[in-house]
Amino acid sequence: MVTYGNKKSYNMSVEPSLETIYNMWERDATVSVGDLATASMSTASLHHKYAKMLSGCKMLLRSRELKFKELYRDKWEWATGSIDRETLDRHGWEPLRKKILRSDVDVYLDADSDLQAHQLRLSEAKERVEALESIIRMINGRAFQIKNAIDYHKFMAGGQ
Repeated sequence: MVTYGNKKSYNMSVEPSLETIYNMWERDATVSVGDLATASMSTASLHHKYAKMLSGCKMLLRSRELKFKELYRDKWEWATGSIDRETLDRHGWEPLRKKILRSDVDVYLDADSDLQAHQLRLSEAKERVEALESIIRMINGRAFQIKNAIDYHKFMAGGQ
């Protein structure tokens, strides 16, 4: 667990779930009307927290994309019969017992459970990155929202 000031943040050695990210943001996004000054001052630390998390999630996404490309290549070689024994052993695969036409290889690869599972993990990683980018956009607009709240309270109190 990493701390920012007196606030705890998520340990980036473990990939946060989308639910964890939304739960953290639900807590962090709450602004007390009576404590707008503190909320304004915490904007930089919130940005740091979520920017750091976004950076980590982007690196994990990129790593997964590269691993997918490698797995896809190995699966393609397996489906076309051009895979070497070392790669078969590394993955624990057996040689394909039937001949697949090159024009049909994509049909088999699209239905491959290993590739589908990896694509699902890629989609989850992309969702985390998009959620964090959205949160950072909200944080970037936070100072404007707090200023509007302060101006509204001044107006309601009869000030200018």
